[in-house]
Amino acid sequence: MKTPSYTWICHKCSAANPPNSATCECCGFPAMATGKQIQAEKPNLGNDRPAVHMFTSSDIFLFFPEIIPAAILAVWSPFWAIQLLLESHFLAALTLLCGVGASGYAFYSGVRSKQKYLAYIGVLGMLLSAGLALQLSQHVVAT
Repeated sequence: MKTPSYTWICHKCSAANPPNSATCECCGFPAMATGKQIQAEKPNLGNDRPAVHMFTSSDIFLFFPEIIPAAILAVWSPFWAIQLLLESHFLAALTLLCGVGASGYAFYSGVRSKQKYLAYIGVLGMLLSAGLALQLSQHVVAT
């Protein structure tokens, strides 16, 4: 049997193996495996990953009623931030933009990766950052 003349990676366990070795030192899988042998091992790979909570058609109700003000907030927050800046509430404007931006990205990432809890955290983060910005804008420093 021909062996690779270079350091090779096992198709089964991903271990690095020295040149001219016919089988993997860790799991014994052949270096020159056929496509059928590799495909036969694929169902056994990756089963140790934790379960991911995926979206289903009924999960859309998980976001109601919070998604409605969060969507309005995502659209309105740049205008609100400009108003806060004009009123010299710099910390409130920064909190609003950073909070809504990061939370919006968390929601987007959760939807794209089909992780409903990450998406829900994004929605709640938007609402909480808007509430914090509102509190900061109403705080008046006594001089």
